[in-house]
Amino acid sequence: MPQLLRKAWSDPVWSKVIASAILAIAGSLLAYGFGWWPRILDAALQRHAVPTWLLILLALAAVPTSTAVGAALWFAVFPRPATGPTWAGYTTDELLGVRWRWRYSQSGTLFDLTSFCPSCDFQIFAEPGGLYRAVPRTAFRCESCGRHIAEFDGSTADLESKVTRIIQQKLRAGTWPDAPRTRLLSSGGSG
Repeated sequence: MPQLLRKAWSDPVWSKVIASAILAIAGSLLAYGFGWWPRILDAALQRHAVPTWLLILLALAAVPTSTAVGAALWFAVFPRPATGPTWAGYTTDELLGVRWRWRYSQSGTLFDLTSFCPSCDFQIFAEPGGLYRAVPRTAFRCESCGRHIAEFDGSTADLESKVTRIIQQKLRAGTWPDAPRTRLLSSGGSG
């Protein structure tokens, strides 16, 4: 049950419902503690110059207004954080002529780096390049569209390490696609 309550409390709608219920119960207990309930009931049941049905209708009409005022005060005191692209949404980019996709672990470490053809988006795999060279080479060719995409000096592990470091550099500098520009502007850079 505590897990369900924790999940409901973190939900934006249910947290407000729970908070409203807590406030309603606290208000009722407060009114009872001060002995206001008998007065409230007497006032509600007395004869008035205004019909009771009209008082009830006016009270019901006041509920949305008081809710709107309460919500406005809530957001004035507890403003919502600005939403927008974050680094965790940066999971694809075209680097060194190849489309790359990856994921992040819970700790933020990049993993599952996968390569794709930039033309047709078919997943591609690194192949050994020139076999008769002293330096190993890594090549990418698309089996779907037949395009020779790129060839690099070094092993596949070297290339993936370089791509990972380029991604990390973009994350540090805030220069990934759709990065919030406020960071660059506030640090003195031009946007």
